[in-house]
Amino acid sequence: MSTTSIPVHCPPSPTSARIGGTYPGGSPEPPPSRTIGALGVAPSDPSLFEVDNPHPHVLHEGDNAQPLDIIGATATDKLCIVMVGLPATGKTHTAKRISRFLTFFHDIPCEIFNVGEYRRELCGAQMPASFYNPDNKEGQAARQVACDAALRDLVSYMSKPGVRVGILDATNSTAERRRYVKSKLEEAKLGVKVMCIESICNDETLLNENIRTVKLNTPDYKGVDEEEAVKDFKQRREEYARRYEGLSDEDGPHIIVHDCKKFVINRIRGYLPLKVVHFVMNLHTLPRTFYFTRHGQSEY
Repeated sequence: MSTTSIPVHCPPSPTSARIGGTYPGGSPEPPPSRTIGALGVAPSDPSLFEVDNPHPHVLHEGDNAQPLDIIGATATDKLCIVMVGLPATGKTHTAKRISRFLTFFHDIPCEIFNVGEYRRELCGAQMPASFYNPDNKEGQAARQVACDAALRDLVSYMSKPGVRVGILDATNSTAERRRYVKSKLEEAKLGVKVMCIESICNDETLLNENIRTVKLNTPDYKGVDEEEAVKDFKQRREEYARRYEGLSDEDGPHIIVHDCKKFVINRIRGYLPLKVVHFVMNLHTLPRTFYFTRHGQSEY
């Protein structure tokens, strides 16, 4: 076991200090013995001993020195969440829950930019499934205009000072579209962190429930027969699936949610992104039943 030598400066021993029959101070008796403790301190009179710190902790200074963030978000943290997934996989529900969680519990401003709402404003609601056909040049151009409008508002929102989170709620179903979104954020030079959340739903029961309880109540199917609406929406979903590309390492930090049961986390770092990941992993997309019981007096 290696030991560290600690230099201790103390008076000489009584024998060596005796000069002319006397000891220091003119006393004929030697001074009382002193015991050095484990830290080199003489309990009887510490002022007689000086101990040098063998390994002092020095705070380095210079160009490379940076403050240590123990916990919490700094005043410059900005996070953009890009939702990814086919229609009816719970993207909008997840985005709204994340926004409410960050705003209410962490007092962090958060805003959702739903590309579908921009599309309805620009093109109107109740567009047929053929509008989403990737080979439909006019429909593709119109959806690109809606995406650009949402991105402009997103960049404008993220340029405001202080901590904030922006969520781009859309299918973002191709790697090319996701690269385009990131390039627009990089051009703005706002120092925004970007993470993607992909929602995958292969459970037919869960998918059908989501379509009937959520999608049929949107303006796209207002006043439309339920069975016709379900048929049209499934056709729309198939049009997106033709060109769909899931997340990969190329997309950077991301989380993939499989049927709200399996989670794939990739390169997520930082306070805000990890808070979002933890929340998403404990999130349910459909209502559940909770039972509360109230019992009478108990005997202990």
